[in-house]
Amino acid sequence: MQLKRPDALEIPERTRQLRHAIETGLPRVRIEELLQEVDRHCGFTRELRPIGGYEPRLSNLYQSQLAALIAHGTNLGIAAMGHSAEGITADMLQHVSRFFLTDATLKTVNAVVVNFHHRLGFSGLWGAGSASSSDGQRFGIQASSLLASFYPRYFGYYERAITLYTHTSDQYSVFGTRAISCSAREALYVLDGLLENDTILRPHEHSTDTHGFTEQLFGLCYLLGYSFMPRLRDLADQQLYRVDPEMPPESLRPLLRAGLDLSLLGEQWDQLVRVAASLRNRVASAHVVLQRLANASPADRVAKALTILGRVVNHLHPALHSRGGSQAASPAPAQSRRVAPRSSALVVLRQPR
Repeated sequence: MQLKRPDALEIPERTRQLRHAIETGLPRVRIEELLQEVDRHCGFTRELRPIGGYEPRLSNLYQSQLAALIAHGTNLGIAAMGHSAEGITADMLQHVSRFFLTDATLKTVNAVVVNFHHRLGFSGLWGAGSASSSDGQRFGIQASSLLASFYPRYFGYYERAITLYTHTSDQYSVFGTRAISCSAREALYVLDGLLENDTILRPHEHSTDTHGFTEQLFGLCYLLGYSFMPRLRDLADQQLYRVDPEMPPESLRPLLRAGLDLSLLGEQWDQLVRVAASLRNRVASAHVVLQRLANASPADRVAKALTILGRVVNHLHPALHSRGGSQAASPAPAQSRRVAPRSSALVVLRQPR
């Protein structure tokens, strides 16, 4: 697409002045100085504790920790960082990465930064931390990894890549990050970031793109109390279902061609609640449960019941977007065994009228 000059938006003079004021008032800083200033405010490096029983022997441990964070965070690598940082070698960075930068410590460090960021008054201008979104980014890697796979669309047929799937709040803070394979469907990992969230953020509304959507995910989000609002592509092509053949008016029957068996949903409701409770209490990982249900045989009644529940909740999605309200898009978890699924189905069929 090529835009001609008359098609471009004119920048008002006051906007130009504001940009100039911001650029001149915010001087450029070095990234290591920025990390040190953030650490002075929230003390995130105190959470970089070594493995139990280990006594660090590095004289410049603090500088090595910051250098290792920069090396991994910018994808520069410890080898290049070892040649760039004065007084720090690649062996030091390898040592710090092995004993200090574990999954547990990095998750704790990130929680400290997110919590501090949430308490800043400026963060409230963006949002209250009650909404979030998730998406994946692909990065090429050279090291050997079980998660690496070929991704010809962006990296050709000779370079392997992985996906970093991140959860971001409406305050623009990243509270969840997971490395996954490029070949895996992103919808499997949506609930992982929400349920494994150890920050003070408590998002109840979540958005993804089409790749982060499945009907079973819709059902689990409903059971867990999350309002799932994916930005679906080809929204007009979404399949609509009917609950009762006599219920929809004659004009809507061509649209509601397929039916839903709510009796199966009532039969398996207790099992679905047990699955949701296991996920909420972190007894099982969400991506493992979703993968198991997605690959279930057609005779698996629990998987079929969850799909039916997801289809019922999915019907609410286009109607709520057309009304433009986010509060109505927050269904509470079902409390009864059979009434809640049926009441949701009634709302779906009455909405077009």
